[in-house]
Amino acid sequence: MRSLLEIRQIIEKLALRINPPASAMPTYDNFRDDGTPNIEVSNSVYYYRARDRDTETMNQQTADLNLLLYWIFRDITFSMACKYELTFRNYNQDSRRIMFKRQVELLTQLSPEWGERGAREQAKILEQSPFNDDYDARAVYAQELEKQGVPPEVRWKMVKEKYPPAKEGYGF
Repeated sequence: MRSLLEIRQIIEKLALRINPPASAMPTYDNFRDDGTPNIEVSNSVYYYRARDRDTETMNQQTADLNLLLYWIFRDITFSMACKYELTFRNYNQDSRRIMFKRQVELLTQLSPEWGERGAREQAKILEQSPFNDDYDARAVYAQELEKQGVPPEVRWKMVKEKYPPAKEGYGF
């Protein structure tokens, strides 16, 4: 079992490989109460928790240091990938295409195993919510129909006919 200081040193050393912003980093035994993840060590257990306005929003526990580090860097790289996607946004595709790819790249820089694990987690997400590359086109078309006075129930039917969702129940 590693001490909190040792964990912090490991995290900071790994972080040098991907250069995350300070705002993406966790706290150590010091809740900010703003949703920032916090790391604690107690009774041979690592805790990865977050609170936001006095409400616990995350509570993960493990005795496995590698799993703890994965959780931490999964969240850090997700934050970084979101910012990356905003910089390189392509309005003709689902934003997750860029974001997911970037996150796996960052995780792989830290650990090939983490990159593979992140890709598997993303694949599970996509099974439930496939990429939706026509989202912006659907929205523009729906707005055009609305301006033409097409009633909502007819409008959404027309949008779905022109841009069928990848999976029923996903998107609009």
